[in-house]
Amino acid sequence: LQSGYEMTHSRQELTINSLVNDFDLFNQLSILDTSGVVLASTSFGEPEPSSGHKNQLIRDVLKYARQDTTLYSSVYISEERLPLLDIAEPILRYNQVVGILYAVVDLKAMWDVVDQNKVGETGEAFIFDQEGIYIAHSDRKNVYSKKTFSRKDIIDKIKHLENGQIIYTTEDGVEMVAAYAPVGGYGWGAMLQQPTQEAFEPAHRMRFRMMQF
Repeated sequence: LQSGYEMTHSRQELTINSLVNDFDLFNQLSILDTSGVVLASTSFGEPEPSSGHKNQLIRDVLKYARQDTTLYSSVYISEERLPLLDIAEPILRYNQVVGILYAVVDLKAMWDVVDQNKVGETGEAFIFDQEGIYIAHSDRKNVYSKKTFSRKDIIDKIKHLENGQIIYTTEDGVEMVAAYAPVGGYGWGAMLQQPTQEAFEPAHRMRFRMMQF
């Protein structure tokens, strides 16, 4: 980061554009000074897509720079209706913050994983943040409307990096069999669930045929 800050403007833009091309998860990369002015960016002068998060992250970087902490925003939905997350890292020189590497991360790959892991015909797969707000869901409406996963006990287990299985009844009165696990180190959780009626249907059918026999 230090060497990147000391590069010429054209070299900075070439470097960060190469990173964006090499890693699909980056939607945008910028080098900022400590007041938030963009020194180099992959957006080529286009408006910052997440300016609402930038000022807070800059303040946090300046405050926590020496604690070796990666700072990130909450997940938000872009105008293209895709999930994004902002990350900021300090650029240090002689133990002083001289700039900030600011990244906009594309979480669409997370949505793809959720879609690929949906269970059965009526099962659901989803990922929620530390507050229970859906980040990704097999039913996109739950993300766009910022719905919240209601099981606080499971959210607490995720925060303590626990995983497990449970059978529970949803707010709509549907009994679900589910498995959950923590995702990364952000307090996020992933969960797969399926109505017990659908999940246990093969066993019920086998039992009925055995009784007939």
